Amino acid sequence: MFWTEQAEEDFQTARIMIKSKRWKYAIFMCQQTLEKSLKAIYMEKKEEFPPRIHNLFRLSEQIGKELFPEDYLEFFSEISLYYIQSRYPEDIEKMAEINNKVKAQEVL
Repeated sequence: MFWTEQAEEDFQTARIMIKSKRWKYAIFMCQQTLEKSLKAIYMEKKEEFPPRIHNLFRLSEQIGKELFPEDYLEFFSEISLYYIQSRYPEDIEKMAEINNKVKAQEVL
């Protein structure tokens, strides 16, 4: 399945980013891993293409948030903040300020 294959590739990329100490990209790739995993679940449950959204909490709501433990839903909300909507330097810099080795390893 496309979404699960892409999620696995993103997860491996996140691991590589951790090893190379590129913390903000490691966390971003973790967000991408979860987004694609949720989209795979969406397709399985709904039998239709998932919506083009990046907010993990909103995706989980559309799947059926009762399927996920409360701590997962909280994590989905938190990690959705790491999706880089803008590629402008000031947004990337803000993200870099809150990312570090400990946070990246925790998210992974």
